[in-house]
Amino acid sequence: MKLRGAAPKDVHLDFGEARIDIAGEKATLRYRSTLKTPEFIGAADEIFRLRKTGKGWKVYENRYWPVEVRVGDQITRFDAATWEKLDAEVERSRAKKEAGPLATGS
Repeated sequence: MKLRGAAPKDVHLDFGEARIDIAGEKATLRYRSTLKTPEFIGAADEIFRLRKTGKGWKVYENRYWPVEVRVGDQITRFDAATWEKLDAEVERSRAKKEAGPLATGS
């Protein structure tokens, strides 16, 4: 990827906690990225799973999930309790959708 023009001076993207594990014909790359702007800080973990092929290493799976987000003074940490709360909100929304508009009073 190529960017045109100068990179914004107040935006920083850092990569840390990188680890590569190789086991035969498979490998795993893990790292944490942190994006910082004057108004926002977001940290996320990412994992790539690779297979060795005749043409080199190829990604066959990529997963990404937020770890922490800060907007102003508000901080959201995506720990087990946060994911449980978000999953419950999704289930409530699905239940309302399946019940139809008459059940919700719409």
